[in-house]
Amino acid sequence: MLKSSPLLIAFACMAALNACPNPGEGGGEGEGEGEGEGEGEGEGEGEGEGEGEGEGEGEGEGEGEGEGEGEGEGEGEGEGEGEGEGEGEGEGEGEGEGEGEGEGEGEGEGEGEGEGEGEGDLDGNTRATPVALGLSGSTSTDLAVGDEDCFLLTVPPSDPMRLTVATNTADCSSTDTVLDVFDAAGNQLEDGPNDDDIAGPTDVCSRAVFSVWPGQYRVCVTEFGQNAAIAGVSVFAAHEVLTPVGNGGSCANGELCDDFLSCQNFVGAGPICMLRPADEAGDLSDPKPVTLPASETFSLFGEDDRDCYSFTAAIGAWLNASTTLYPVSGDVVLVLYDGADVERNRVDANGMNSPEELITGLEAGDYTVCAHELESRTTNANILNIQLF
Repeated sequence: MLKSSPLLIAFACMAALNACPNPGEGGGEGEGEGEGEGEGEGEGEGEGEGEGEGEGEGEGEGEGEGEGEGEGEGEGEGEGEGEGEGEGEGEGEGEGEGEGEGEGEGEGEGEGEGEGEGEGDLDGNTRATPVALGLSGSTSTDLAVGDEDCFLLTVPPSDPMRLTVATNTADCSSTDTVLDVFDAAGNQLEDGPNDDDIAGPTDVCSRAVFSVWPGQYRVCVTEFGQNAAIAGVSVFAAHEVLTPVGNGGSCANGELCDDFLSCQNFVGAGPICMLRPADEAGDLSDPKPVTLPASETFSLFGEDDRDCYSFTAAIGAWLNASTTLYPVSGDVVLVLYDGADVERNRVDANGMNSPEELITGLEAGDYTVCAHELESRTTNANILNIQLF
C-alpha cells in the first residue's frame, strides 16, 4: 500500500504550478479507490471430436484439450493518509480473488480398447461365414439389433430337393423374423420381407419353401425392422427329394423342371415346364431388320422376352403396327422407339387375348417396333403387321 506524504504533495504542486492548500498538522483519514487484479477459476464446458480405434465391440476413451475463457470479479481495499486540513484522497492498489464461469471448445484424438454395448454379430455366423445346418436339423441363435445370422444348407449331388426352413421364438405374435435365401453366387431366391410370415399378422415367425438343384444355399434370418433384438430364435430345416418334371408338366407348386426346361406361366395353362423356342427376333439392342410392309410371326417367352423389328421411313408417313391374329395369345403391348432407342409411343388398349393397333405419324428416319407380354406370360404364336401409308 502506498501512503501520500507532505513532500510528495509539494512536488506534485510544483510540477503542476498550481496553488496548493497550506499543509496542516493533524491526522487525516482517506478513502481510497483501488483497482484490483483478480484471478478467476472457471468451469468450462467443451465439445470434442475424437477418433478411436477399437477391436470388436468396445468403447474408446480419448483425451481432448479445451480452452476456456472466464470472467472474474475482484474487490480491493486501499488506505491513504494525508496531512493537512480537510480530507485527503489517496490511491491504493489491492489484490482480490474472484470466481467465474466460462465455456470452451476443444478437439481431441484418442485410441482405446474396451468392451461395451454396440451392434454387431453375436454368433459369428455372417453371410460370408455361415454356420452349417442339416437338411433335417435345427439350431438356435440370438439376434442383436441390426444382426443377420446365416446358415449353410448343402444339397447333395443328383438329388434336387424342396427345402423348408422356418423360425420360432418365444412369442411369434410380436417378434417378427425375416428369412432370405441365397444361392452360391449370391442370387436371392426368396425375399423374406414380402412373403415369409407363417400366418401373419397372428404368427409373424418365418417360413420359406424353395426347390433347388444340388449345391449350397445360405439361409439368413433377421429381425423385420432391424431395430430390435430377439433372443432364442430357433431355426428348423426339412427337405423332400424331388423328381424333375418333364416338358409340359406342371410346376405350379415349385417343382423343378428337367434339364433344358424352364417353368413358364403359359397363357391358358398356368405354370408348366417348357423348352424355350428359338427366338424370332432380337431385343431392342439387336432388333430384326424388316422391309415394309412386313408381316412377322412371333411368340413371347416369359419375363425376359421382347421381340423387336427395325425399319426405315424414307419420307414422312403414317405408321400402322398391329397384331391381327384373333384371338391374340396373351396381353401384348406394342412400343415404338426412334433411332436413338427413345420411346415415342405405346399401345395396350384392348387387354387379354385381344388385338392391338398402333397408329402414329413419323418423320423420315430409323425406328423400331417391339412387342412384349404385359404380365411376362409365355404366349402362343401371334402375327405382327407393320406398314407405312
